[in-house]
Amino acid sequence: MEYLSRALKATSISPSFKYHPGCENHNLVQLMIDYLMLFCETEVRSVKILIEAFQSFSTSTGLTANYHKSKIV
Repeated sequence: MEYLSRALKATSISPSFKYHPGCENHNLVQLMIDYLMLFCETEVRSVKILIEAFQSFSTSTGLTANYHKSKIV
């Protein structure tokens, strides 16, 4: 999961990416416990940036999200 963490942090430096309010001071993009939570501003471009990073991770590792257990809030 270190690979995913590094990929998400790298995408957060994109000028198009906007942090979720309250997360920018901590450079918080994701939390990984027993599950993965991704944080960003609720705008299309920032969400697409995170999705693209996760899809790149999935392509590289073969690991995928369970979309039946996933949601965007």
